This record gives sequence, structure tokens and C-alpha cells, in this order.
Amino acid sequence: MTFLKALRRGLVGIPIGVFIAYAITIVLSLFWGNGWYSPVVPALTEIMGSQIEAVALQFGLSCVMGFAFAFASCIWEIETWSLTRQTLCHFLAISLGSLPIAGVLHWADNVPGGLPGYFGFFAAGYAVIWLILTASTRRKVREVNQKLNEERDRPKP
Repeated sequence: MTFLKALRRGLVGIPIGVFIAYAITIVLSLFWGNGWYSPVVPALTEIMGSQIEAVALQFGLSCVMGFAFAFASCIWEIETWSLTRQTLCHFLAISLGSLPIAGVLHWADNVPGGLPGYFGFFAAGYAVIWLILTASTRRKVREVNQKLNEERDRPKP
């Protein structure tokens, strides 16, 4: 993949990052908002001086995070790398793209252990998603191999 293609993919990730951040604020407000919508963590509003400034910062950093995650997905297309190397590099890239942002936006304030606790949840979520996707891919590869073997073993007319 060329750098330009990776850059384009990152740009596509910007609205996705904003959408996900916005969806999360809705879900969190449904569970902990006591009937009110909270677009940002109250601590961020306090630090920024107004809710609109806090929302603007969160919007901008959600754009950055969306770009970083989409850009980092290009790591999976480096075919000369092992799955282990791809996984470690991808995890490192998205960790570096999300943990500082989570700290700035105070997303980790209510997580037990603060930012290290947030990282633990982040790493556990990453591991679960990775295991599910890896198992799914292996199953698909087995199915394709089975069909190829059946085709190879079938008598020729």
C-alpha cells in the first residue's frame, strides 16, 4: 500500500471517529446521564471553561483518533510482516493514538485505576476483538482449504 492510499484511508476514518465518539456520548448519557445528555465529561467542561469549547476539543481529537485508527489499519496489509509483528505494531500505533487523547479528554477519570485502568480495558478489548477475528479468519481458511481438497480429490471425467 502506498503512503497516499494510507493517507486516504486515514481521511475516511475521520468521520468514523467522530461518529463513534458521538455514539459513545449518547450511550453513556443513557446509562449515567440521569435523563440528560452529556456531550463531554464534566471535568473537561470545567477545565476548558465552557461546554462548547470542551465539545470542540473532543470533536477535533475524535477526528485525530479516527484518522490514526484508519491509517494504522494499513499495517494489516504489509504482507511481508508476520501476524505477530502486525498485531504488535497495530496495537502500539492505536494505543499511542488513543491513550493520550483519552487522558486529555478525561475519558479515564471514572475508570478504576485511571489511565492505567483505561489502558487495561483497552488492551482487553483489543485482545477479545483480535481473538474473535483471528478465529473467524482461520475458520474461513479451513473452509477454503477443505473445498480445494475436495475439488482436487474429486475424480476427473
